[in-house]
Amino acid sequence: KLNILFTKKQLSKLILIFLASLFAILFEVIGIGSIPVFAMLIIDTKSFINNVSPYISPNFLIEIDSKILSIVAACLLVSLFVFKNLYLFLLLFFQGKLLKELRSSTTNKLFQHYISMPYIVHLNRNSSLLIRSMTNDIGMTFVSVLAYIMLIRESLLLVVLFIFLVVVDPIISFF
Repeated sequence: KLNILFTKKQLSKLILIFLASLFAILFEVIGIGSIPVFAMLIIDTKSFINNVSPYISPNFLIEIDSKILSIVAACLLVSLFVFKNLYLFLLLFFQGKLLKELRSSTTNKLFQHYISMPYIVHLNRNSSLLIRSMTNDIGMTFVSVLAYIMLIRESLLLVVLFIFLVVVDPIISFF
């Protein structure tokens, strides 16, 4: 049904927006997961060094002063959130631009359909119904499409967070 309404280029843009939403979910998970790591670094630096030691040399972390380590971690956390929010801003900008384009093209197609209808149909139909279907109904359709996109994005985020919690600590996740 979407092939009738949209062109292949528009469908590919919709798929690209959906894939970009998957990357947004990844950035959300990384952002949420980085906050407890930062809190552990600030509260107990030695515990942080012991937990991170398989990934980074402990000698390297021990040599760094805890204040400098906290400042560097805070800068990394802030830059992570700035990058994530910039990505989300651009994603929402291009999503809005695409929905505007889709709404415009759909309205034009419907208008061309109405124009090509026989004159007798226009005499028998109320013109306000035709105008309403071109303005309000199409607008509400794309509001619904946007709501479904957001629902899918947030549902996937919830599923990914739940999987992440189960992988990290399955006992606490279920109880």
